[in-house]
Amino acid sequence: MKDTDPSMPHVNETQGAVLPSQSFEVDPNQPLGSEEIPRFLHKLPSKDSLSLASILSQQSEKVETIVKINPSVIFVTPSRHEQTNFPRFAQIFNTLDANLPNDAALILYDNIRQGETFFALETNSLNIPNLHLLRVFMPDENLCIGRVRFEASTLALMLINLMPPDPNRLLVFIDADVQGIRQPENLTNILHSFRNFPSLDMVVDWWTHPKEALNSFPLLKIIHRFIRSYQFFREDNHLDSDLISSPGGPKIPVSYAFSTIMRASSFAAIGGFNPNLTANEDSALAIKLAELRKSNLVQHMRYSRQLKQTTGIDHNLEIEIDPRRLLFLMARGKTYAEIHTGNPQEIFHSWVLMEKKPRNWRELEKHLSPDEWQILKAPTVAEVQRQLNDLIVNFFFLPQQLSPERIQIGQKIVDHALQESLSDTGFSGKTADNLKISVND
Repeated sequence: MKDTDPSMPHVNETQGAVLPSQSFEVDPNQPLGSEEIPRFLHKLPSKDSLSLASILSQQSEKVETIVKINPSVIFVTPSRHEQTNFPRFAQIFNTLDANLPNDAALILYDNIRQGETFFALETNSLNIPNLHLLRVFMPDENLCIGRVRFEASTLALMLINLMPPDPNRLLVFIDADVQGIRQPENLTNILHSFRNFPSLDMVVDWWTHPKEALNSFPLLKIIHRFIRSYQFFREDNHLDSDLISSPGGPKIPVSYAFSTIMRASSFAAIGGFNPNLTANEDSALAIKLAELRKSNLVQHMRYSRQLKQTTGIDHNLEIEIDPRRLLFLMARGKTYAEIHTGNPQEIFHSWVLMEKKPRNWRELEKHLSPDEWQILKAPTVAEVQRQLNDLIVNFFFLPQQLSPERIQIGQKIVDHALQESLSDTGFSGKTADNLKISVND
């Protein structure tokens, strides 16, 4: 490992999170250089530094090969119990093959011991000449999601730190439950945008579920449409956005760890993932970026489709993710918000239980009771209201200290999002009126 800056203080090791770079205090809008990566590594708690460095040393030959190749893009994929998704996951990279830079590396951080998986990515299923795989075994599968992402991404930074400095080196976070990438040819333009715009830290792509799943399960479609509509109105300068962005500071776009592309130096500078978070660890990246950049966040973080405004290039990259776990737990009485913000251990055990049953979302019917299946296929108004109310109150508004002005604007956003999400799913007219949900509930 390269020498790090001895003047950088260590973070409180009991907390485990890495403090942001002091570069933001000098100029919150400056482009960030590759020196941020060794600074991040120097601030790592010693136990993390030693254990993760040991993991890399166990694959020293593979590490040396990747370092020699000096890839410009590092894909980072943590995976727990994703065996059934691996075939589709491999197909993702086959579709990206022609659009990858000259060389790229994939760090797969999973809990599948050698020989235990029925599908090994080391086989010809991932026979892509320009993609070099570093598969790392996750020692403890009971880690919270923040810790898992922290360790996987820190391994990537350790690997990058062995390479020649490059301020344009990128981290691409992509999860094993990603089912497809629409218009993968646009990835090339997104990658080039980081070179063309040195102040660009992060690009977040649109995400969706497979169209077949949305058409098969009205409850899934309603919730998904609501989330997309909410983001559209909240983040795209609609509905008096000046009130949305004040007095609480700049608007904060939502980031997703399964579809985020980030400059490695910027990721290191903001301190990476918080290992202590049990939920929303990916959105925390965008929140931290907004806090540290302080102003003009729009020039530092973009959705891929928004880059057209500044680059003239329409990327329109869209990620499809597997809805299996979400559908299974919703049928069992969990709300969307509970699944994402609830007790992580309970959700984890539900996930393990599910993995022993349906191998994909199309097989759910075999493993659900008629009543559970009915919730997904023909939800009642009461069930839709319960899901959306919980989503609004717990997922979007609880973390914020809302002023009366922001509550008023928030209500407008919710109303528009509800109408948009319910309009083509059979819940419209008087039914939609019954679903008017106040952010004050």
